Amino acid sequence: MLLGLVGAMGDGMSLPVTLLFFIRITNDLGRGPDVVQDFSSRINANAMNLVFLACASWVMAFLGEHRHHPHIRICQFRGHVV
Repeated sequence: MLLGLVGAMGDGMSLPVTLLFFIRITNDLGRGPDVVQDFSSRINANAMNLVFLACASWVMAFLGEHRHHPHIRICQFRGHVV
């Protein structure tokens, strides 16, 4: 249950953090390249942060998912539970 809470909080925080990184990228693009190397490194760093955020969001989405016991199998065959 605690993992589900942490997963829900992490999944809910992913959109505001994504917007924060997108705003940083947009500001870097709007500011323009003063020094091309510095400009590229800022864009690459923020893009890498978006990739890490996507990976973390993917993990958080599945954190609280329940698994069935492996020895209990319920299958329905012609209307009967086996």
